Amino acid sequence: MRRSIRYSVASFCSAAVTGALASLATQTSYAQPPSPPQPPSQQAAVQAEISQSQTPDEDDRVEYLTRGPLHEAFAEPFSKNPQPNPVVDQSPPEPINEAPPEYKPDGKNVQWIPGYWAWDDDRDDFIWISGLWRDVPPNRQWVPGYWEDTAKGFRWVSGFWAKTGDREVAYLPAPPDSVDEGPSSPSPGDDYFYIPGSWVYQSNDYQWQPGYWAATQPGWVWVPSQYYWTPRGCVYRNGYWDRELAYRGMMFTPVYYRQNIYTRPGYSYRPRYALDNTVGLLASLFLRPNYNRYYFGNYYGSGYANSYLPWVSYGQRNGFYDPLYSYYSIRNPQTLNYANRYHNYFNSHQDHRPPNTLAAQRAFLKSNANIAGGLGNGGNPGNGFDAGTLRAAAFADSLTSLVNDKQSDLKLQRVNSNQIQQLLSDGNPNNPREFSKRRQQFEITSRNSLEGNLNGNGRGNGNASAKATLDLPAITSSSANLNAGANVNANGNSSAKPNRPDRPENRPSERNGSRNGNGLERPNLPQNLEQLQRDGRARPQRPSDWPKAIDRSQLERSIPDTPRRGSNGQSIRSSAEKSIQNLDRQLSPRGNQGGQSRGQNGIRGNAGGRGPASAVQGALTFRAKVARAVTVALAVMGMAAGKETEGEKARAKNSHLP
Repeated sequence: MRRSIRYSVASFCSAAVTGALASLATQTSYAQPPSPPQPPSQQAAVQAEISQSQTPDEDDRVEYLTRGPLHEAFAEPFSKNPQPNPVVDQSPPEPINEAPPEYKPDGKNVQWIPGYWAWDDDRDDFIWISGLWRDVPPNRQWVPGYWEDTAKGFRWVSGFWAKTGDREVAYLPAPPDSVDEGPSSPSPGDDYFYIPGSWVYQSNDYQWQPGYWAATQPGWVWVPSQYYWTPRGCVYRNGYWDRELAYRGMMFTPVYYRQNIYTRPGYSYRPRYALDNTVGLLASLFLRPNYNRYYFGNYYGSGYANSYLPWVSYGQRNGFYDPLYSYYSIRNPQTLNYANRYHNYFNSHQDHRPPNTLAAQRAFLKSNANIAGGLGNGGNPGNGFDAGTLRAAAFADSLTSLVNDKQSDLKLQRVNSNQIQQLLSDGNPNNPREFSKRRQQFEITSRNSLEGNLNGNGRGNGNASAKATLDLPAITSSSANLNAGANVNANGNSSAKPNRPDRPENRPSERNGSRNGNGLERPNLPQNLEQLQRDGRARPQRPSDWPKAIDRSQLERSIPDTPRRGSNGQSIRSSAEKSIQNLDRQLSPRGNQGGQSRGQNGIRGNAGGRGPASAVQGALTFRAKVARAVTVALAVMGMAAGKETEGEKARAKNSHLP
C-alpha cells in the first residue's frame, strides 16, 4: 500500500492560496526565522529570541521533537548479525530541501551530512531526522542510506562509515551467525576493553576470528567491525576509532510536519535547535535492536520496555555489546554514573521525564524556572529534582543560546554562504544526497543476482559471488571540510588558513563586552538570559559538578593505532619482566649479605634447612616457575599474533577485508 493523500480539498486549496501569497513575498521560505544574527549584535539576537516566544513556529505546521532516533552518522550500536530493517506500509516523501545552519562546531574535519525520513511508530507517520555537523572519524567517509521499495512495503537501508582509502564497496554473501559469547579470559588490566570476534571472508568462504582484549585510548571509542544488510548483499565495514560523543559534532531536533509544506516551491528547511550530546543524552539513550539504532528521549515506561532497551544497562547484559558503554565504563565512569543516576530518577518520576517536543520542553522549563535558579544552582537536592536533573530532562538548545553559553565546550564558527551553496549543488559529485541515489540505483537494480540475500532472515549462499562493487566518490578538499579557510587532504589532515582581518566578518568589535570561547562578543546581559530561563527558552546552566569530556587538545594529539589481536602481549611481557627484575633485586648478593648478616647476629638459619639459605633457594625455585609460566604465555600469544599476521597478509589482497 502506498502513502495516501490525507488532506481534504478545502485544506489543499487553502495551502495552495497560502503558498501563492507567500511566493509573492519571497522566493524562499524557511521552516523557522533566520538563525542568530551576525555578531557582535548579540543584544539584538537575545531580544529577538525573547520576542519569538510570542510567535508560534511556522504556524504550528512544524513540530520540533525532543525524542526520536539519533542520526545514524552520529552514533551506531554494534550488531552481531546483519539483518534487514522492518518494512513499513507507507511511502516516504521525497527528501526535504535542507540547508545547513549558519553556525557549526569547531573540529578537525567537520562535514555537513544531510537528514533523511524515518518512520515513527507512535505517530504512524514519517518524521524528518535533521542533518548534522559531524567531525568525521579519522580516515572515514560517509555512505548514506536510502529507502528501498519492496513488494511488501518500504525498508530503510542503513548508511555506514566506509574507509577513506577504499575506492569501492564490495558486496558479500551473508555471514553465518556470530559465535562470539564475550571474553573467554580475564582482562589484562583495568584499562583494557574487549573487542568482539567476527567472521572474515577469505577464499570464497568465511573464517572466524575470535575476540580479544585491547588497551583503551583516552577520548577515543572503538567501533567494532560488522556487516550491513543491503538488497545486493552484505557490506563489511572494518573497525575504527571515533571520538567520544561530546566531540563528534552537533545534532539537531527531528521535525514532524503536520502539513506537507515541504512540497511548496522554493521551500527550504534550516535546523535551528541543537541537541545535547553529553550527560543528558546518555541518561535517556535507548537501543532498539530490531532497527539497530540509538533512540533518545522519553522512552520510559512499560509500553517501551520490550522494544527500547536503556543504554545504561544494555552493555551489562549477557551476550550484548555496546561500544559507547565499553568506553564510558572504563575511561569516563563518572559520566556513566551520572547518566545512570538521572536515568533511574526519570524512570521512577513520570512527571519529571524529558518532554517529547520543544513546545512541551519550554512549558516544562517555565513551570520549573524556580528550580533553575537563574545560573543552574538551587533546586531541591533532597528529592533529586534539582537544576542538574532539570537540565538533563531538556535536550534542545537554540543556536542563540549556544553561541552565548558561558559554560559550553562548543566553539561555534559562522559558515561561509558560498561554501554552503557549493555543498548543496546538485552538480557536486560528492553531494551525499546524489551519492545516495547512485547507491540506491546500483543495489536495487542488481539485487536479483543474489536471491539468497532476500529471504526472511537475510541469509544467503556462503559461496555466492562477491565481485559486485560500488565505486565510492573521491574525497576532495572542498567536500571533505567546511571549515572556513581550511583544507583537508585524503588522509584527513587539515591545514588551516588564517582569517583575513581586513574582511568585515573577521574584524574585532569595538563594542564593550567580553569575548567567549567562540571568538564572538558576549555583552553582559544577565537580565536577558534570566528572562529566557523564566520563559522556558533557555536550559539551566550546567552544574559545576557535572562530568566533563577529556580535553580536546589531548584528544587530537594523535590518532590511536588500530588494535591487533595479541598486541597486548608486549605490555604483559613488560609487566612480567619487571616482576622478575624486582625478584632478582631481592635475591641479589646485596640482599643475601643482609640475610647472612642477620644470620650472624644470632639467627642460626641453616639449622634444619629453614634459614635464609633455604628461603633463597625457595625463592629461586619460584622465580624459575614464574619465568617458565611467562615463557609459555608469551609463546601462546605469539602464536595468536602470528595467526593474525598471516590473516593480515591474506586480507591485504582483498580491499573489503579488515
